[in-house]
Amino acid sequence: MKKVLSFLFAICLMLSISTTAFASETKKSEKVAAQSEAAANYLTEGRASYTVESAVDYLNLTNAGNDMSKFDEGFFNSVKANLDANGGKLIVYGSESITSYAAVIQILYALDMDPENFYGYNLNAAFTAMDPTVSLSNPYYYKVVIPATTLIDNAEDFGKKLCDNFIENYYKMGSGMDYYGFACDNTANFIAAVSSYADDYSDILKDAFTILESYKVDGGYCYNPEYGSEPNCNSTALALMAYSEYVINADDGEKYLEKTHQIYANLCTFENPNKTGVFTYDGEDSALSTSDALWGLNSYFRVALVQDIIDDDSKDDNNNSSESTTSAAATTKPAQSAKTQTTKKTNTSKKSPATGINETGVCVTISLLAAASATALLKKKSK
Repeated sequence: MKKVLSFLFAICLMLSISTTAFASETKKSEKVAAQSEAAANYLTEGRASYTVESAVDYLNLTNAGNDMSKFDEGFFNSVKANLDANGGKLIVYGSESITSYAAVIQILYALDMDPENFYGYNLNAAFTAMDPTVSLSNPYYYKVVIPATTLIDNAEDFGKKLCDNFIENYYKMGSGMDYYGFACDNTANFIAAVSSYADDYSDILKDAFTILESYKVDGGYCYNPEYGSEPNCNSTALALMAYSEYVINADDGEKYLEKTHQIYANLCTFENPNKTGVFTYDGEDSALSTSDALWGLNSYFRVALVQDIIDDDSKDDNNNSSESTTSAAATTKPAQSAKTQTTKKTNTSKKSPATGINETGVCVTISLLAAASATALLKKKSK
């Protein structure tokens, strides 16, 4: 993990001094970072703690790159207490929870912690020992469970079995994902999950994207035309998540980079103009819409936007990239954990009254990129 973060810092340092194009994309990165941070603040306002039962929400908030340090101790104590009480298993609502394992594992990796030795417990081993043919009670959580398998050595077969089970029980070719009916949100969540193994399921994902586009309307995406063709924040955000996750995982993912930028522009129209990072449903501030927006922003920020910056610049500087990267890496200190970075940012930086983002500019954006992109780059490691 530290090598991944150090590499990312080296790349970002190189890019930050190389092109005007990077400066433009960095400005967009800062905007997305500000939205993600503000959304996380909005969702945690008045919240005293998080427990293992809310691990999926905590993963979403952690991926935002926000300072969650005030909640970390309580959350990890809850996870440890659950493991202690259940003989090293995560038992949530009466049964061992593959979703909780997956969420906690990704949170630990994002914070540069070791899920193979969490207070002596090997969460990776417990996770991959579960039966991949048992369907989840909430199939939307496959977008959490399947990506976790890409972070663990020798878990590819396990991940594909999860995909196969998901497809068999919930997907219908030509119609999309069936979960109490067909809808944009269903198929978007399906794409985000299965995209972890995009190149192995290219045919079904091609079908899924065709279905997803059938929900495209002026201004974004609608839930289902049967219930009205007005776009909404939730469906638009989840469509952004779907396309962005495909970008990072598929060999041909770059073909959707421009698409992700277009959907992001649509998503921004649902943001409260007076409250950065707060998203609306039917014109009213909505925690649910903001949470879905955060899933979209996280994937866009961690995946498509970062990948766009790195890929485009590396093409322009193909002859010099190796030398520049080596030089930057040699002069860059080892990266801190994501938690340390975000805490330092919160405690020392000033806010710009015009934008609400940190005046440290590119450096802060690089820090957030490192914090929020670690998991995404690990997923890319085999490519």
